[in-house]
Amino acid sequence: MTQSEFLTSLDAALIKYKVKDRFRIIDHYKHQLDQAGSNSEDLEKILSRFGDPDQIAATYRKKETSQPVEPVGIKFLKSLFIGIGLLLFNLIFVLGIYAGIWGIVIGFLGGGIGLFFSGIAFLVSTFFSLPGVFHLPLILIEHPVLMGSSGILLIGTGSFLIILSIWFIKYWCILTVKYVKWNIQLIRGDRYEK
Repeated sequence: MTQSEFLTSLDAALIKYKVKDRFRIIDHYKHQLDQAGSNSEDLEKILSRFGDPDQIAATYRKKETSQPVEPVGIKFLKSLFIGIGLLLFNLIFVLGIYAGIWGIVIGFLGGGIGLFFSGIAFLVSTFFSLPGVFHLPLILIEHPVLMGSSGILLIGTGSFLIILSIWFIKYWCILTVKYVKWNIQLIRGDRYEK
């Protein structure tokens, strides 16, 4: 059996037995085999010392399953206290900042929409100037080019704020989902298993 055949069969056996530290185990055995070098006699000795890849995987699986399991009551109490602590922390510190950031983003979005539609109104009023309907400064009414370019500027600024707000909302929602998942992992106790 060659080094690559041994590592391939070991990997397959680790997958079959659902061993968690598969990559670390493969790296360990690969390092051992690399130290043997290219000498086929040393390689054969090391491979025979290692044994069957199936047995190696079974041994690692037994080590993983034989670790002591926390009693259900203690794990529940830990989860309960962590959950209460996270709830208080999120209510006291996180919720106010979170709501404030949402308020700022919604404000930027509303401002962008307002600027966008006022720019459209400026452009429309450049071509269809209705005296008495729009109360615009006299300089804008006398110079339609200035009025049209002001409308384009407002449309561009409004579009930029809308796009920026939507982009920020997208990544803020992604960050929110990750934060909630992290809180759930803490409450479940997943961080203790690593």
